[in-house]
Amino acid sequence: TISGSTTISHISLVGNSSKIELGFPFNRNIFQYSLSGGYLFFPLKYKSYKQVNLNGYLEFIGQYAISAKSGFIDAAPAVQLIFNSATRLNLGARLQLKGNLHRMANQSFFLSVEHTMLNQWK
Repeated sequence: TISGSTTISHISLVGNSSKIELGFPFNRNIFQYSLSGGYLFFPLKYKSYKQVNLNGYLEFIGQYAISAKSGFIDAAPAVQLIFNSATRLNLGARLQLKGNLHRMANQSFFLSVEHTMLNQWK
């Protein structure tokens, strides 16, 4: 099974502040976008919600600071396991493909666990 999504947003800073406390210029208008897709590797056919899912995922994430005329495009591949349709284990990376925007890191790696609790207060 293949799935995909896209997002586009514009962020605008309101207020009079033009610099953060460290003295770096703060971009007041930012355009963000992403394109993502995922693929279900296992199971090939669902028999139960208790089956473990193995998914591959790739997201392209971009940001352009309009006033600074700078930006970046990242690739974010990940592998995801889903247990009992409620608990997710994610392992992935975020790697800069292109960019000239000042930021804390051009690449990162992550491991996360998320649990969804549905119908807890009936």
